[in-house]
Amino acid sequence: MRTLFLIMAIVLIAGCGPTTITQTNRTDRFIVELSLDSAKVGQRTIGIKISDQSGNPVQADAVMVAPVMLEMGMASPEMPATATGQGQYQVRGEPFSMLGRWQIDVRIKANGTEDKTMFMVEIT
Repeated sequence: MRTLFLIMAIVLIAGCGPTTITQTNRTDRFIVELSLDSAKVGQRTIGIKISDQSGNPVQADAVMVAPVMLEMGMASPEMPATATGQGQYQVRGEPFSMLGRWQIDVRIKANGTEDKTMFMVEIT
């Protein structure tokens, strides 16, 4: 009984912590990895890692992030990402105004062309 209680307590505590979301998509030219520090409303950090098809970091001219809630017809303003390292970009702000399923559009301008990809996240 004591062991069962301990296991239940560990599972409950683990389930209450922040949930980091990481997803990877490919465009015609890039491998794009999105990381979201937590699937919650409020101040968030969105990380974007961009590599070429061989896995080398990409120096983009601009990276823009635009959260959209399709079901409700809502969109947060497009946010420019700041370069934080080789192929690493970051956005900090409040991208989600309510709970539900959000599409995160990522636009990458590099070498005179633009690539776009999207990620789906559930904000709880």
